[in-house]
Amino acid sequence: MNSTSLKAKKSLDVIQHTDVFRTYDAAPLLVTTTTLQRVDDILRQTAGNPEYRAFLNVQDDCNVAAALGLTVAVKRHPMKTPRHYKGIDYHAQIAGDRHVDKRLNEMDRFAMWQRIAPPMNAGYGTYRYSTHYLVDSIVFRNHHTWYAATFDQMVRQSAPSIMTRNIALPEVKANGMVPYVLASKFPNGTVAIATEGRVHPSHSWMTPRADIILKEAPMSKHIGVFGYFKTLTLEFENKLPVNPTVLGQDLLSKEALDISDKVIVNGRVITIPGDLIDKVGTMKNDKEDISCPGMVLWVE
Repeated sequence: MNSTSLKAKKSLDVIQHTDVFRTYDAAPLLVTTTTLQRVDDILRQTAGNPEYRAFLNVQDDCNVAAALGLTVAVKRHPMKTPRHYKGIDYHAQIAGDRHVDKRLNEMDRFAMWQRIAPPMNAGYGTYRYSTHYLVDSIVFRNHHTWYAATFDQMVRQSAPSIMTRNIALPEVKANGMVPYVLASKFPNGTVAIATEGRVHPSHSWMTPRADIILKEAPMSKHIGVFGYFKTLTLEFENKLPVNPTVLGQDLLSKEALDISDKVIVNGRVITIPGDLIDKVGTMKNDKEDISCPGMVLWVE
């Protein structure tokens, strides 16, 4: 058995005998792609086996965790204390175009969502993944990470384009770059879907949009929606009423909005425009906070 196999075996053993298993550290600029790949590696081996009782804890990806039933140990904060040396800011945790120091409301929405949909342990349910992988890449400089071996190197990381737990893979359609798409059905019947951004040599954080179809959507259950969409189409398991009521609410809001007249209903299908998700899902963003949308839907 080689060293990689030994490490994998040891990790699986730990997941069987602990409450929480950390998947990080990961270099900040590629943290999401790296995290997705690590979660994929684990769930392929643990899903469906209740002996794997640990909750997976990811570093700083609130929307990934919300959509895949994980936990987080976020490191983002509003402090902009510089760590200058020869005119360069070495505050690696907030380096790049993502600006996590301005995305604090994503943490708040994640906490609110887990009151509705508590996390699932690594062995719970089923896991599906796309065989199509996305590759993110960027040149790391010495102020981007502590990992000196990557300095001035083009670093590439891949992960499945779509990952789901206990629910069918969504359909994703776009011209050009697509986001990562993640979805789950939780033990209490609630469903979550999220898109996550991409990293490109020219931009260290991009949020492409796509037309996404989520199958097996439930009626009269919460549906969490995180991230940016061109459109989100929900295919429901059962026939919808003639004029269904569709409510949407920023997870940080105390009141839901009736958005029934702003969506398109066709048989068992409801299509929600991406700009409506943007509007409702960021209504309670703090001033100067650039957190992506995070909302909950209710259809009856």
